[in-house]
Amino acid sequence: MTQEEITSFLTVVKAGSLSAAANLLYITHPALSHRIHTLEEKLGYPLFVRRPGSRKAVLTPKGKKFFSIAEQWNALA
Repeated sequence: MTQEEITSFLTVVKAGSLSAAANLLYITHPALSHRIHTLEEKLGYPLFVRRPGSRKAVLTPKGKKFFSIAEQWNALA
């Protein structure tokens, strides 16, 4: 897990969508999506609920638990 992946995850949660987070991070939507997917692969579980047509970033139960860990990680960095 990299600081870049943690920052990307936290930005998506706080911005409410991948599109808004990508704009805040000055990267493309596909690049951000790739970062999140890579983080999920490393963790072994999905962080966001994915629904066709949904633009809002909704955390899974494990995503909610990881959010507090990510905030702590970010504070230490």
